[in-house]
Amino acid sequence: MNMEDYINIFTSGLLTCSDEQFDETQKQLMLGDKSIDFIVPRKPKKYSVAGQSITHNNEETGLLQWCKQIRANKVGEVKYLRFANMVKNLPEHIYGAFAGADPFGLSIKTPDNTYIFVLTIHYSKKYLITANQFADFIDQQGAQKEIWDEVYQVLFDYQKNNFNQEFTKKELHAFLSSVIGQQAFENNPDNLITIVLTECGKKQATVNIPDAMQKYFIRRKLSQEDIKIFKANDIPIIESLCLTNNDEDYTLELFQRSEGVKWSGDFPEALETRQEYIRALKKTINFTQRVKSEFAEIFSMALFILESEEALNDNAEKVDEELIKATLKNAGFSDAIIQSSIPDFHLLADFRNFSWSINKLRGILAVGIADVFGGMGSWNDQYFEDEKDKVEYNDLSGQLYRSMKNYFHVLLNC
Repeated sequence: MNMEDYINIFTSGLLTCSDEQFDETQKQLMLGDKSIDFIVPRKPKKYSVAGQSITHNNEETGLLQWCKQIRANKVGEVKYLRFANMVKNLPEHIYGAFAGADPFGLSIKTPDNTYIFVLTIHYSKKYLITANQFADFIDQQGAQKEIWDEVYQVLFDYQKNNFNQEFTKKELHAFLSSVIGQQAFENNPDNLITIVLTECGKKQATVNIPDAMQKYFIRRKLSQEDIKIFKANDIPIIESLCLTNNDEDYTLELFQRSEGVKWSGDFPEALETRQEYIRALKKTINFTQRVKSEFAEIFSMALFILESEEALNDNAEKVDEELIKATLKNAGFSDAIIQSSIPDFHLLADFRNFSWSINKLRGILAVGIADVFGGMGSWNDQYFEDEKDKVEYNDLSGQLYRSMKNYFHVLLNC
């Protein structure tokens, strides 16, 4: 199960459960060292979840306290919305995975207002220096024009290759001041530093680091061996430089207030979406078995969980790992796929206080296991030489992704 789906489904439980169930869940989350922090936003070395307050000027509050504040406002309705695909030139399953776009919005209705939140991800800076400060650093170099030309090309290509927002050279400084510009900068440090070193080296000049920026860089002399290699390959680098890491290293998932986002307006029926998902799984399983894909077993397990009472019983919240392994082994699944699925079974224990039906838990688990849409090495990254296989693969991928998200939409709201 991907993290955004887990957070959405867990939050729906926290907002709609009884006061007794909420208190019990809170007690359990306060105990022990959890991998996710639901109490302190942006905690160093932690993955945390929070929401923007509806009463205190969008202040960030840990998920538990945020849900408690919302519940205190006499919530009338909690409903998840499905946002429309806003990048029309990309298939939904590609856009959703590569652009990192969460397709759901959380609508909360109180007696005074209706609030819509979108789950957004925020990272601490990887390095002490920001993209804006790096721009100022470039302006201190004698070869700044040449450096800027190369920096633009690296960042433009990065954005284009990752299906992200493109920009013109005139917009480069504004881009580096944006959130996506910071992300692009942090994902290309070696390339950007190499550009600075190379262009300064062409002028036989050392890199100029102002006193106020010394803490952002680690400067080293090149070894004689490195100098020989660079000279032999006609590389004009005469020194070594790298960025100083930022030790905070946090990741924050934040329910952020949102306005003006278009959503589909559809609220699909539970039975219809479950059947649609099963049909898409079966067609995809037939295809993956025919082409002998390693993903056949993953999709087969998702189908087994949906259709078999053996896969998950009414005591599922206790997560009897040995019983699960034995059941899946008897059903013909390999040790490798069984082992990789166990963490998804354990996640169900986090929902034990919400008194959800066994069918809802089966659905959550089946979606989590079959969600293999991602980047390199994922289902989105498969290649087929046969043209007919390519067409069928693309068609089935779209069907499976849409039916999976539609079904999860129902599970969020039921």
